[in-house]
Order: sequence, then C-alpha cells, then structure tokens
Amino acid sequence: MTVDFKHNPWRQAIPLLLLSLLFTVAHSAYAKSFFWKAQSPTTTVYLLGSIHFAKPDIYPLDPKIEEAFETATYLVVELDQKQLDQDNMRRHILKHGMYEKPDTVESHISESTLELLKDYLQRHDMPLEGYNRMKPGFLAMTLSIAHVIRLGYLPDHGIDMYFLNKANDKKVLQLENYTDQLDLFFNMPDEEMFLNHTLSQLEDIENQIDDTVKAWKGGDTQHMLENVLIKPQQDYPQLRDVYTRIYTDRNIKMTEKISQYLKDNNIYFVVVGAGHLIGEQGIVNLLIKRGYRLTQY
Repeated sequence: MTVDFKHNPWRQAIPLLLLSLLFTVAHSAYAKSFFWKAQSPTTTVYLLGSIHFAKPDIYPLDPKIEEAFETATYLVVELDQKQLDQDNMRRHILKHGMYEKPDTVESHISESTLELLKDYLQRHDMPLEGYNRMKPGFLAMTLSIAHVIRLGYLPDHGIDMYFLNKANDKKVLQLENYTDQLDLFFNMPDEEMFLNHTLSQLEDIENQIDDTVKAWKGGDTQHMLENVLIKPQQDYPQLRDVYTRIYTDRNIKMTEKISQYLKDNNIYFVVVGAGHLIGEQGIVNLLIKRGYRLTQY
C-alpha cells in the first residue's frame, strides 16, 4: 500500500488526542470561556483551551481572547503545524506506525476487533486494503480523524491554526513535537483495546459532541471534566493507563514549560487542548499548586 501523506486527512491533525477534544461551538453572548489568565510577579500567561478540529462558525472568538492575543509577544501551541518536517514525519510514521509488507493488522488483532473494523469500513465504503498495514493505535487515530472530518470538522478551522495564521511577527513556541504526539499512539500498552474502543464509539460521536460542546461553550469545566475524563474512565477502566499517558503525563511536562514562561517578563499566549486544562491533574490546577494566581474569563 502506498500512503499519500500529502492528502491523507491526518497530515494536519497530529494534535488529535481523543475524539472529545475535536469539537467546535458557536459562542453565545460570550459567556465564560475555556480561557485563563495566569499571573506571576513578572508577567502574564494566557491559557486558551483549544478545539483542534472545528467548523467556520466557531468564529468570531470572544473579543477578550483576541485582545489578550494582541498583547502577547509569544504564541505557544502544542505543535506548530505550519513548521512540520513532512519528510521526517513520514519516515517516523512508516517506521513506527505501519507494518512492513506482507504483514497486516489482521494478524495482530482478535476476531472480534477485526469484525468491528470490517463492519465500520464497509459502512463507510472504505476498503480494508487501504488501512490494513496500519498498526492498531495509528489505525484508531486515522479512522477517528477521517470520521470527524466527514462530519465537517476540519483542522484548518481549528483554534490552533487560527492563531498560527494570525501570528505574523509573534514568536511561535511548541510545547511538544510531532514524535511526542505520534508516539502516544505508536507505543500504547494495549493498542488493540484502544482500536476496539474507538470503533465502538465512532458512530455515536455526534451525540458526544452535542454534550461536550455545551460545556465548552459556557466554560463549564466540571461538566467537561465529567464528560471527557471521568465518565470514559469509569465506563472503560481498562483505558485508564491510556488516559494517564495522554493527559496526566503530558500535563505535568507542559506545566513545567509554562512555569518557565511565568518566570519571564514577556507575555505568552498558550493554546492547548481543552482537556489538558481541567481536573486535579490539569494544567490550571497544577499551576495553582505552584503558587500562581489564575483567573477564568
């Protein structure tokens, strides 16, 4: 199988982590947003919960978000999608996310997962031969992205890309790199379990979007926490290690970088997946524990 990296839907979508973070909303009267101001004695760091895939009607954003962005010297994103080294990323994917011929995913997953996969692909007129060289974690990621794109949610309309396109003379920093994010899916402790879970949930994603959007729209961190982090782990306790890798471990590393920004005297505008900001082990709470003052707007 030849993989078209230029046109595949996941080329611009590496920041995908879980389906629940791919949603968009239309603002209403600019209520509280997933937007925080962190302050230290020397500077201010703004934290905006990102929607990585979106529809155009997410814009315009709340004016207070736009105003904060204008004051910043630095824009910080999880991954600068405009500066990706496509050749190196392609090699990394081929090495770690794909099977070498003649090996295929059918030899590495159970009959039950294979049936779920075949059923899903058949319903969406997607040939198995176009996907069966992908390893389970990468396959789950690819199918998730393709499904969300079919629903009309695109990375080009995501909040990350919106601010990257507006950066102009601002300096752009990354919290992570593409290998960090891809390796989350390549090195999962149980890739088949994640693929099985993904295939079981994809057809219901529009209902999940409706519920999660309400929380994001109103800056309702508790409802978002329940919907995105708590309930999925209660329903699928076998995926707790995956959530720890995708959220908690990365939150700690990103908080360390953001703490360094708060020791500077420049203003930073940080755009990071909304799910990373919330909860006991979310970036907001981790910064509060370090003694910084945070205010949600």
